[in-house]
This record gives sequence, structure tokens and C-alpha cells, in this order.
Amino acid sequence: LTAYGCNFTKLWMMESTRDWSDASGQYYSPIPWTRTGPGNANDGHLKLDLDIWNQDYFDRLRERAILCGRRGIYVCIQLFQGWQIDQKGLSVNVWPYHPFNSSNNINGVNGDDDADGDGTEVHTLSDATVTAYQEALVEKIIDTVNDLDNIIYEIVNEDTVASANTTWQAHFIDHAATYETGKPKQHLIGMTKQWPGDEATTDADMDASSANWVSYSALKANAVHAASDPVSMYDTDHTVGLTSDFEWIWTSLCEGHGGAWYMDEWDGALYGSDRRNDATYILIRDNLGYALTQFNLLINPLLMTPQGSLSTTGYCLARDHATAGEYICFQDGTGAFDLNLTTATGTLNIRWLRCSDGTVNT
Repeated sequence: LTAYGCNFTKLWMMESTRDWSDASGQYYSPIPWTRTGPGNANDGHLKLDLDIWNQDYFDRLRERAILCGRRGIYVCIQLFQGWQIDQKGLSVNVWPYHPFNSSNNINGVNGDDDADGDGTEVHTLSDATVTAYQEALVEKIIDTVNDLDNIIYEIVNEDTVASANTTWQAHFIDHAATYETGKPKQHLIGMTKQWPGDEATTDADMDASSANWVSYSALKANAVHAASDPVSMYDTDHTVGLTSDFEWIWTSLCEGHGGAWYMDEWDGALYGSDRRNDATYILIRDNLGYALTQFNLLINPLLMTPQGSLSTTGYCLARDHATAGEYICFQDGTGAFDLNLTTATGTLNIRWLRCSDGTVNT
């Protein structure tokens, strides 16, 4: 991350002890609770006691957040994982390995109230006991990292679109915010795209939420961001997927989105393709760093708004002001283009960045 000039990563939550991907032989340890038995869980190890924290988990979380902070990297801590409560059409069902599956804990907690073989109920408010354990987990995570400055939170990754889930997410946005009120520091809390389901519904639910930031579906992310909407983090995981293009970095910036987040295949451990030394994917990582560098050179970036009509390319982020004009334009391709500077006066400093190699001309 630092080599590419980036300043953000996600610390993914894995709720289940077994993975969902096609590489289904993967298992996770440590997890938040201690394995005490008696008896074995479905993964062959001792059952969990949901009343006893596994401190190794929280120590690791804190250590990694601190190490990132020392490098100037913000971390987004996921609190829950939507891919590990139901099957989502995959051949692997990880619910049998979830701590709230009654076969895996000694506390009598049963997250599958309707006995249909998945745990979608645990991401609703239908079971007060489950909710209480989840609230305790959120509080423990907050206690673990509250003193750190480089933290933001994401409630859950890609839960299925459902009104009961939206209500559950709203509960935990409010619960986390309320709990932090009595702490030394308060951090941003985000809601991200639900999946699968109607994209217009999940985007509208995010707009109506009390989240500090959101990550839209492609339907709304691939458009100019409205100032009246929550802060938008453009995340390829929720939009274009495993992309080989870099242009989205600049178009999302020029359209007013607040972050450019790339789901990188990297070493192939999860998706099967080793992209570490692939020039196409190196170019994407390079441009993430280029964009951050250029953004940090701006004088008043938070006062800039998407004004695509000022550029014939259609991509322009601007503070179109006579005494302090600033502009970022993106040319998606080659050839001349025009920038309308009729309201600007005085002298403008110009930087031309070549996205293919990072060359800057002034």
C-alpha cells in the first residue's frame, strides 16, 4: 500500500470459521469467542462459549490497525459479514460453521429460527439473544480500537436486500454511534450495498440511513454524486467487480465520490489469479496513488463539486471561483479537449498527469 502511495485498506470480518469461496478448504482462526467445549463444533474443533472472548482476536485486530496507522493508512473495520450467513447461490454453504449455529456453541444460541438451513435471521432483530451477543461484539471491537485515529467502521458486507436487514443495519449504526458517544473518540460508521436484490432499493436505503458514509451499487455509484446524499465511497467490489481498468478511479473522483476503493485479486489466494506482477493491475494501483497525490495538492478539495459541463470530456471536479479556482479534469482517451474558465481570473497553475506512467508536466 505504501509503495503504491495508497492510504486505505479494509480489515474484513469473517463471521464463520470456514470460507465461502470456491477454495472452500479455507478455515479462519482466531475468531472472537473462545473454544471451550464440551463437544466439537461442525468444523471438528471444540464448541464455542459465546460468553468468553478470545482476546487473541482483538489483540490481532488492534495490532494490525496500529501498524497501518503508523504507515498513514486508514482501516475500515467490518463488523459483520453477509457472505457467511447464507449460501448466496454458491455450492458451499458456510452457515453450518457459524458461531450462532446451535451445533457450534454451548450457549443454546440458535440463529436459524425457521430451520431452513441458513442464518439470514441473525442479521435481523428477530432474536433478542442473538442481537445482544452482536451488540456485545460491536462494543468489544470499539473498546479495542477507540483510541486510534485511523479507524472507520462498516456495519456489514453485502447482506441480502431485505427490509428486516435494513432495520438491523440501522440499529447497529445507531448502537455503535451511541456507544462511542461516551468514548474519547468518535469514528465514521458506514452502510454498504446489500446483495443480491434490487439495486435501487439498496441505494435508497443507504440514502435514508443515518450512516456517515455509504458505498452504492453501480446504479448510483456510476453517476455524479449529489451533494445532498451521504459521503459516497466508490468501491469496485460493489460496482464493477474484478476490473482490469483504472479509469474508474478518475471518473469517480471527478464525479464527487469520496473514496476510490479497489478490490485487488493480488496473489490469487481467494480468486485464483496472481496479479502482483501483472502490468495491467500495477497500473490500477499506481493510479490510486497518483489520484491521492493530486488530491492532496489541492488547496480546498472539500469545497470542490462535480461540474462535468465545464469540460468537454464530461469529467471535472471544480471550485469554479474567481479568486480561488481549482479544477481536476480527466480525459478518458486521447485528443484535445476544452475547459471552460470564463469565471476564473488571474493565473492558474497547470499540471498534466499522464496516467500510463505517472509523468507530470507543469
